[in-house]
Amino acid sequence: MHIEKELDLCEINLESVCSMAPRKSLLLTANKRQANQAMKHLSEYLCSSKETKELLQIISIDEWIINLFENLSFLPNINIPTFFLNKPCLQVLWHSILTRNINKDSYSIGNKKSSALALDAYNLIKNWKIKLPKNLADYENSSFVYWKKYYEKETKRINAIDINGVYSLVIKNINRNKISLPENIILSGFLENYPRLDDLLRKLISKKVKIYLLSNKIDKLTSNKYLKCDNITEEWRSAVNWITDSFIRNPSGKYAIASAHLDKQAEVAYRMLDHKLRCYKEEISITFSISCEKSIAHSPIIHSAFSWLNILFNLSVSRKCDTKNFGKALLSSCSFMGNKLFEPYSVLELKLRDKIGIYIDIIEISELLADYDLGADLIDALSFWPERDNLLQISKWILIIRKSLFFICFSRYASSDIIVHEAVKLFDKLLNEFNVLSPFFGDISAARVISLFEHFVESNKFYKNDNRHKNIEVLDLKDVISRNWDAVWVIDFNDEIFQYPIHSNPFLPKNILHEFSIAKPIFRNELNLSCYAYKSLNQCTRQLVVSYSSQEDYDSVQPSKFIDDSYQILNYVNNYCSLKRKVNMECINDSKGPRLLTSESVINGTGVLELQSRNPLWAFAKYRLGIVGLDPYYKDKRISYRRGRFLHRILELFWLDVRYHSKLMSLSDMEIDSLLLKHIKNALSVDFYLDLGFIKQLESERALKILKNWINTEKNRLPFLASSLEYKFSWEYKSLVFNMRSDRIDFLENKAVIIDYKTGNRIFNIDLDWSRQRPINLQMLVYNMAFSQTSNLNIMSLIIVLLNPKGVITSGVSSDDIGLTGIKIYSDFSKRINELSKKVSMLADEYIEGVSDNSIVKKDDLRFCDIMPFLRINFNE
Repeated sequence: MHIEKELDLCEINLESVCSMAPRKSLLLTANKRQANQAMKHLSEYLCSSKETKELLQIISIDEWIINLFENLSFLPNINIPTFFLNKPCLQVLWHSILTRNINKDSYSIGNKKSSALALDAYNLIKNWKIKLPKNLADYENSSFVYWKKYYEKETKRINAIDINGVYSLVIKNINRNKISLPENIILSGFLENYPRLDDLLRKLISKKVKIYLLSNKIDKLTSNKYLKCDNITEEWRSAVNWITDSFIRNPSGKYAIASAHLDKQAEVAYRMLDHKLRCYKEEISITFSISCEKSIAHSPIIHSAFSWLNILFNLSVSRKCDTKNFGKALLSSCSFMGNKLFEPYSVLELKLRDKIGIYIDIIEISELLADYDLGADLIDALSFWPERDNLLQISKWILIIRKSLFFICFSRYASSDIIVHEAVKLFDKLLNEFNVLSPFFGDISAARVISLFEHFVESNKFYKNDNRHKNIEVLDLKDVISRNWDAVWVIDFNDEIFQYPIHSNPFLPKNILHEFSIAKPIFRNELNLSCYAYKSLNQCTRQLVVSYSSQEDYDSVQPSKFIDDSYQILNYVNNYCSLKRKVNMECINDSKGPRLLTSESVINGTGVLELQSRNPLWAFAKYRLGIVGLDPYYKDKRISYRRGRFLHRILELFWLDVRYHSKLMSLSDMEIDSLLLKHIKNALSVDFYLDLGFIKQLESERALKILKNWINTEKNRLPFLASSLEYKFSWEYKSLVFNMRSDRIDFLENKAVIIDYKTGNRIFNIDLDWSRQRPINLQMLVYNMAFSQTSNLNIMSLIIVLLNPKGVITSGVSSDDIGLTGIKIYSDFSKRINELSKKVSMLADEYIEGVSDNSIVKKDDLRFCDIMPFLRINFNE
């Protein structure tokens, strides 16, 4: 439903708005961002007209309704609720409600995204006046009815009201003539008219308020253009180049880049614009702003505050805290203490890594911070916290948080820096707002209040109002229509553009959504809305350029159907050149380092070739330059490695005893258990694992379960001889020597089967990993090449066994069926392996030649990379 069609409203331009009496008129926008844009638009218009006039009030519709509600509290004989619940409060409440068990059932939803969906569903019901039937078959839907009733009951109990209740109360009092209304209301940025908004507007019209729609129509300068790009980064780079070039040609114009996913792309936009405009800083000043909302929790100072809150809580309860978390809190202090302390605190943090165990107690902290003011501050802040984990009201916890946190973090620094000062004010404001939830939760623990407050802060979206003129604006797509422009570039203009309505919600039945025409874009209502949104965009700019990516996350993307025959291809996007003279930028190709000398022998494991395949610069940096990541906080952190060696050792001892498949088949289950228990005991006698008795008992039981499963699987194999266990051998290639050790090599009819055990959680897909142009997980291939170099026997199978408590999984390739599931059988096994061996040799040649491209095939190739800050790859995504 469109506002202008449903209510038959009259469109007016900016000149008419400025001619209205400012104290009798009001400009309402759909959100705060649009209010800021409208203010800029109006200010620029008055500046261009060189008129001095009083500005009318410009405010978002929700803010205006809340202001009217607050004014009602000053009127006599009107009972209004005590507390107003803003959106962050509501999300915390809904999250708490969803995690409650229904009728003592175990079903609950603890995901924070679920609470956002539930709140959206509740608002959808209120906005569209949806009536849910009493009996719903679907469990989630019926549960939502319960949660909805519980929410309404609790808000009534604590005498609170949400934005939906505020709208109803305001409309009710408008009808009673209890509210003073303006003569004129101008609407800007509204695209649809849902029933609740329609009720409000009709009520205002019935009270003789004149309502207008602000028109931003502007004459077209050129036909629309489009550009197809390879990825979203290329889209932003092209948009920045073109919009900057447009500004240089006409510096008095108004320019914008718009995206429907600006919240996800804001960092990319900032980097592209900052890099581009820095080139012009000595010749012309070009400013830009990015108008998007961010969670307040992303602020470094707020993040630091929560780090210290958790440290104080742990120290108050157990007198010790996690070393890693304490190190993070220490480094985060620089966000409010200043960079001058970064170096000394970094040194302290490195000491934590080297000398301290998993936990650090209050005495060790005092000694570590003895020479710093922070040490005394921490002790004083800790004095405000109860020594035990007491249960208190949120209001009392807030007093403790405020005193301790501001004492340790902000008191000394709040007045020295404007950013810190603003953060302190904001944090104090958030604490006051959070206090509203005190009656709902009652007495709770410190851990619970910190968790709730963190969720509350995460749900607070921060938008900085900046009314100063900027040469280039980066906006959400819905906000660009609130004013007119000389040129607009729209990013990500694919087939999902302008699908504003909520397509589905798991808490609401689909037939209900279908009935109200808000479920899928096939409905006429939504199709018209999309066309209306596109029409509004197209009319508000003299030049329109749209772009889309051919692929997104490896999936093909279709362009929007709005790109019709009237569009022309944008053939040229200008790159930077100086306004004075063109200067060629010097570039150094560093994709190739020095090759290995003929006399230079390199001895390493198969990891060299693995990294060379995944990212050549990773291999070069790690093995040629010697770059390594920082040590973990705990030196004794390789528990998973020790556990793996423990299982390997048991299997080695077992097969040294058994050797033959025929002997395995002759053993009873009890005899196999007895053998395994004997070798488990022998393996534990070596320092493979922890010394604690109960840990040894648990690991013994775990090992017995896993290995019995695997050995029973081996009974299904064709007869074999376990010949070589933990066999050490090498593969020599030119000046490279790769030392390795195979877990096991079996002989089967004068052919070899190489087996490797894995004890992690990752499931290997050798067939997929080896079919790539640059294959990965090369260990078994290199084993094959090394064995072939030293033995005359042919290899028939390369097998990986994943030993996991959830089940044993085998994968690999073979020339024949050897009795194991999950193995790919190839009739041309030798040919395939030879082709793969050539690829391995190619990687070895790359390493010898010094090839060091910083490139990857898939993001997941760098999943376990320990030098990501050095590679600086995928920073634009």
